[in-house]
Amino acid sequence: MKIEALFPIISILFNDQTKVEIFVQIELNSEQLIERKVPNDLHLPESIHGVHDIERLLVHVRSPPIFQHLLTYIRTWAQHMGLYGQVYGYLSGYCWAILCAHICHKHLSPIKSLSSIEEFSIDEFFSLVKQFFSTFAQFNWSADTFCLYPKSYKPVTYSGRPQIYQRGSMRIISPSPPFNNAARATKKSTRNLIIQGFQHVVQLLDSTNIITTEDKSNALEQILDLNNDFPNEKMKSIVQLIISSETINEFDSWIGWIKS
Repeated sequence: MKIEALFPIISILFNDQTKVEIFVQIELNSEQLIERKVPNDLHLPESIHGVHDIERLLVHVRSPPIFQHLLTYIRTWAQHMGLYGQVYGYLSGYCWAILCAHICHKHLSPIKSLSSIEEFSIDEFFSLVKQFFSTFAQFNWSADTFCLYPKSYKPVTYSGRPQIYQRGSMRIISPSPPFNNAARATKKSTRNLIIQGFQHVVQLLDSTNIITTEDKSNALEQILDLNNDFPNEKMKSIVQLIISSETINEFDSWIGWIKS
């Protein structure tokens, strides 16, 4: 038997700060392993993101309503910039949520009352947005691993991993066991575009006069008005590439190029 996924379903925090978590594990039998894996396969296991992952983020962010507002704003920006979507090699909504959770945890105070949320100002929200872009524009994505709970995460290295897997993907670790890389769909090219997107916003804010609340409100609108640098012409053709092989091992060593 092999554990395919492991994540908490119940978390209990006692008054003395003792924490107890009950985990569920999903296992594959031998026949399923043969179908899905090959011997000595070095792929990381598929991650499962669900309700419990989001709950863990909400506990971490100190102020869930403000976190949700920030996440909505950042996701809107990412979509406008064409930097959103795991299927396209960019960051998924879950990855953006992890990044927003870090900013909220670091720069927000715990909720004391509902009135404190209602009194949250444009100036404070602008400060959060600015911290988001400045933090991740400066983060060394090519070398460092980002995780919410550094003490809980122990990096896993694969010394025999083929060179083909060194795609330069961003490493954003899921806060729930088994601590998979939630950004594994990215690669060097998309990683660089995401970093350029962060830097573009920082440059915009540095060149904008931001003093009054109105200035900050206008700056927030300007960020959402940014577009990607890709051509806006309609797509005239679609190329479909079908890869086949006699054995699953051949997929691990296939390299291809496409030019347009």
